[in-house]
Amino acid sequence: MELGAFLGDPRMAPDNDDDTASMATDLAARSGLSLRRNVHGDIEVIENVDPEARRRRLWGECWLQLGIPALPGPDDLDVLLAHAPGEASERLLSSSRAVVRASMAISRLSELEDIHEPWTPEQIDEYDRLSALLDEVTPLLADYARDVTESLPALRAARNGRGESTDRAD
Repeated sequence: MELGAFLGDPRMAPDNDDDTASMATDLAARSGLSLRRNVHGDIEVIENVDPEARRRRLWGECWLQLGIPALPGPDDLDVLLAHAPGEASERLLSSSRAVVRASMAISRLSELEDIHEPWTPEQIDEYDRLSALLDEVTPLLADYARDVTESLPALRAARNGRGESTDRAD
C-alpha cells in the first residue's frame, strides 16, 4: 500500500494519472487502514480507528464478502477441540456448522442475484429458502458466541488436565 501510494504521488511521478494512488487508497480502506502524510510529507500507512475499519482488520475478506466475523475453519476447530470434552466439542462444532451453512447461503444468494435471465421456479424457491436462512445469521452468531462462552470452563479444564471445571475466571 505504501509503495502504491508512493508511486501514485504526483511529486514522484508527475505524469501519473492518479490510478495508482487511488488503488492504494482503496486497498488501504478495504484493509481497515488509511494513508496520510506525516510532518515530513512522507506517506505512511496507519490503522483507521473507525469501527468498520476495525472489523475489516480483524475479519478481512470474510467481513467484506459476507458481513460476518471470521470463525475458525474446520481444520482449526479440529486442533482447538482435540482435547475438549465430547459435549463441548459437539456443541461448538454444531453451532459453527450452522454459521457456515448460513454464510454459504449468503454466497449463493449473491450468485443468484447475478443471474440476468428470468429465474426458474427452482431458483425462486432456492432464493426464498436461502433468504430465510440469511435472516438467521445474527441469531446463529449469537448462539455460537454463547456456546463458546459456556464451553470455555470445560475447554480450559481439559487443557489443564483437570476435567470439568465450573470456575469462570477470565
